[in-house]
Amino acid sequence: MNAKKILGQHIRFLRQRKGLSQQILSEKVGISYQYLSGLEKGRENFTVNILEFLSEALGLSFPTLVADAYDAYNKHDVPDVNQNFFRPDVPLPRA
Repeated sequence: MNAKKILGQHIRFLRQRKGLSQQILSEKVGISYQYLSGLEKGRENFTVNILEFLSEALGLSFPTLVADAYDAYNKHDVPDVNQNFFRPDVPLPRA
């Protein structure tokens, strides 16, 4: 996955977690909601200034925004394990 998609997906996640609409966040940053939508979908290019404004509007530092985006992306590479699929009295094989 490319940087635009990784950062865009994380910005969408943060925006939704804060309960902000694209309209409200885009107004805080000074961009159109259409441009924000394109950023979140990985179709539009970021500038460093836009990333700085987005991080401020989302209450994060710029380095934290970028680092958290990549941390979240890397965690998606690890499959989630549903403990309900394991029988409690059966040991797992050794690796």
